[in-house]
Amino acid sequence: MINLRIFLLSVLICLPGCHLYAQIQKPPALALPRLKVDNWQMDQGLPVNSIMTVAQTADGWLFFGTEEGMVRFDGNSFFLMNKSNIPGLTVNFVSTLLGGRDTSLWIGTEGDGLIRYKNNRFIKYNKSNGLSDNRIFTLCEDSDGGLWVGTSGGGLNYLKNSNYSPPFF
Repeated sequence: MINLRIFLLSVLICLPGCHLYAQIQKPPALALPRLKVDNWQMDQGLPVNSIMTVAQTADGWLFFGTEEGMVRFDGNSFFLMNKSNIPGLTVNFVSTLLGGRDTSLWIGTEGDGLIRYKNNRFIKYNKSNGLSDNRIFTLCEDSDGGLWVGTSGGGLNYLKNSNYSPPFF
């Protein structure tokens, strides 16, 4: 049977060594870089303070999707694009954006379908020309240049060279 005094004495002798070992093995704390944070709200030109989605096109423009339309940002000022200044647009709610590799901006709306913005032109894709639903939830461009379009109730669509594949469910 182990003597209780010997056991306690060995624990007390080993404890400082264990603590020293734990300190040696501890990874160094990482210093976080100082970040510059700017805040833009309605006072700086946004139509609302809630941003649904953000995308950057290959030519460098930043776009923000809001419930009141899409906003283009040049680093200094905001330009609102919505149904008041985009022909054919009937809703303002922009739910998702995707900057395509060809400098296109794909705009998913909540009720107006999918819109391609390129060279200051807007081309609309919706249920009337093959899209399964006009409420767009998410967008993804694949390595072949095809566009995957996730809808809010109409399944998943695939657009390649302006042709749709049947919705995937």
